[in-house]
Amino acid sequence: MTTGNRIGGTQFLWLLLAGRLSSCLLLPSDSLHTLTVPDLVAVTALNALFLLLLILPTVLLLRRGISSRIVSGGYLLVSLFVLYLDMLQFRDFAEETVKADFSVTLLTVSLIVVGFAAALYGVQALGRTAAVVAVLGIALLLLFGALLIPQIEAVNFPPAVFGGWREVFAQTVKELPRTAEVVAVGALYSSVNGKVGKTFTVFVGLNAVLTFFVCIVTTGVLGDFAGLTAYPFYTAVTAAKAGVMERLDLLVVALWLGTFFVRVSLFGSIYLDHARHLFGEKYRVPSAALGALILIVLLVLTRTVGLSGQWRLITYLYWGVLALFCLGLPLVYRRKRV
Repeated sequence: MTTGNRIGGTQFLWLLLAGRLSSCLLLPSDSLHTLTVPDLVAVTALNALFLLLLILPTVLLLRRGISSRIVSGGYLLVSLFVLYLDMLQFRDFAEETVKADFSVTLLTVSLIVVGFAAALYGVQALGRTAAVVAVLGIALLLLFGALLIPQIEAVNFPPAVFGGWREVFAQTVKELPRTAEVVAVGALYSSVNGKVGKTFTVFVGLNAVLTFFVCIVTTGVLGDFAGLTAYPFYTAVTAAKAGVMERLDLLVVALWLGTFFVRVSLFGSIYLDHARHLFGEKYRVPSAALGALILIVLLVLTRTVGLSGQWRLITYLYWGVLALFCLGLPLVYRRKRV
């Protein structure tokens, strides 16, 4: 199979944005109900700053050109880890929203299989798909916001008092693990033409704006009720009075599926790229099949595991992985032109 392994900076930005939109849609309630507006501003700004600081060592060290198969093996495992967490969230949201007579397991398995199959065509083809998904996704988010803004009530916002840096730092530490795109910077560095650091900086800025927009709109519409529902933005959109557009939930689900497809394909591409470095091009298809099978088996074995109950463990693992890959392993990585 012929694959495209080189993308431009703009395509890389679309890839990051399209995948990130799924996280904006599924923003959990713990991101909202304890924060005042000044707190939310501080958390958003601090989260953006930390993301830039996290990728700075990676970008600087990758330019030096050091090589190691250990890094490829590490990124292979990390990409599977990120995909597993994503699919836990996908399954949890699907169980909350899809009809009872529809198989959530079948939907989850289908997304994994289709995502890995798309990853076989390389990041170049995926970048073109991501551009369409990202543009449509941002347009839909703005549409949802426009429909919800008339229903915002000032009484729903908590007092505009800064709650203190302790709460801000605690929430920032909790939010950072939800931005796994930082892994893609090092993992796809050799596949991107142009300035990767500059592209990621633009992504961080856009991500901050979109996340803040979703939080403000959701809080203004739902108030304290935002802390009582698992996915408050989805709840706000489905409850919106939109005239002729009465089934906004279908648009949310369509956007959710499209963005998750890009996200699975993105990290599937990272997995396959580093599997190729380890095992060779001829094992590309078997590697894809093995990766998909591993994910499916893990999801079956952890059928009763909920994402929310595991978030503290996930946070610790995230920080451990970042410490290893953003600060340590790039020291032995060589940028390779493919």
